[in-house]
Amino acid sequence: MSRPGIQTTSKQLSERDAELLVRHLDADVQSLLLNDAIPRNSEIRNLSDETDSATTRVSRTLCLRCHNLLHQNHEIAPAQSNLITDHQIFAKMRKEQNGIVLLVVDIYDFPFSLVRNVQQIIGSHRPIVLVVNKVDVLPNPDRHSARVQKWVREQCKQLGLPTFKNICLVSAKKGYGIFELINTIRELRDAKDDIYMVGYTNVGKSQVLNALLNKTKESSHLKVTSSKVPGTTIGKISVPLSVFENLLGPVDDKPRDIIDTPGIVNQQQAIHFLRPELLDTILPKQRVKPLNYRLPEGKTIFLGPFARIDVVEAEKPIIATVCSAISPHIVTTCKISTDTSHPTHDPKTLNILNVAQLPTLQPLPNYIQAHGDGSPVAQFDLALSGAGWIGFAGIAGKLKLTVWSPGGDEGLVWKREPALLPFEFSAKGKKLTKL
Repeated sequence: MSRPGIQTTSKQLSERDAELLVRHLDADVQSLLLNDAIPRNSEIRNLSDETDSATTRVSRTLCLRCHNLLHQNHEIAPAQSNLITDHQIFAKMRKEQNGIVLLVVDIYDFPFSLVRNVQQIIGSHRPIVLVVNKVDVLPNPDRHSARVQKWVREQCKQLGLPTFKNICLVSAKKGYGIFELINTIRELRDAKDDIYMVGYTNVGKSQVLNALLNKTKESSHLKVTSSKVPGTTIGKISVPLSVFENLLGPVDDKPRDIIDTPGIVNQQQAIHFLRPELLDTILPKQRVKPLNYRLPEGKTIFLGPFARIDVVEAEKPIIATVCSAISPHIVTTCKISTDTSHPTHDPKTLNILNVAQLPTLQPLPNYIQAHGDGSPVAQFDLALSGAGWIGFAGIAGKLKLTVWSPGGDEGLVWKREPALLPFEFSAKGKKLTKL
């Protein structure tokens, strides 16, 4: 077979040339090579990884899909939507009596990343541990850990969720909180119990599994594929608990597993409207730096294509604390052009607007209202699906906000009271942008 468009004297092909060759094969052969090649029940593989000495390298063979997910955050052949959630796995979980559940949630996208009907999906008879992942994006997570844990518990109670056996704050990326999670698992597990990892897409279930595997003796070459692309795990991944020896508790004479289930798709997460190449732009790679703005009545704050907030009524200027990886853009409300819903001059945000597939911003039917005494402590915050949150402090008297979301969807904005980080603005020592 000739090599279409390829000119090389090397015995090895580049990734681009390999992809080009595959695309000139028959359709049936393409589907075998380009679609997911992850085995369903034995997913432990060697991963290219550097040891502490930086001299020894262990490698594994990756399918084309996994390579692109790991290194380029996109799929050459996207998985079919009906493969993202395997309903048979959850039907089996509801029937079985043994096992504990690790419900993984993303703190940056809370409560949108929280599976609220978890008992309906997995059954009501098994213990659940809430694993709050990605806490490394919070400012000073060590200092705030006890308060954030209490706040998450209160929010779950407000949402009518069941009582969790424990709430563990972790950063799978940094390894923070993993030993506390291990101790919780050991306390809850019987020898006959499997461990199920459940959650919406992109909350980091596979990352948490890799963080647990990192604590084993074979940590240098035991990993599963994870990426920022929603739906990376399209079939269940079962890792024998024998790999962990007794790290996660005893195991009886039958094979027991820790099972990473496929991500459940929540269409009210804005991330599903975005192309994979945008994920690096909108998702935080490091701690989010709070930005404080003094907003008088008649000002509007934009957060890319995700939200617009108009200060309709305020007796005195309020303090808005933006916690987002997206740069805010603030304008005078009456000067907003009527022919566009997202005015901005920020190149990064313009790139999002040009390729995002989000519906046009539309106002929510009801005002967001509050009344305060001027305290610098944030009275509430507005969580914006996929874009972080904005806290509101310094409310003196009556406050009235008009909030816009993609398509006017109320499910993409959530008023959280009390605020997640109420003390991120203080009148002393904090930079404040006056407008």
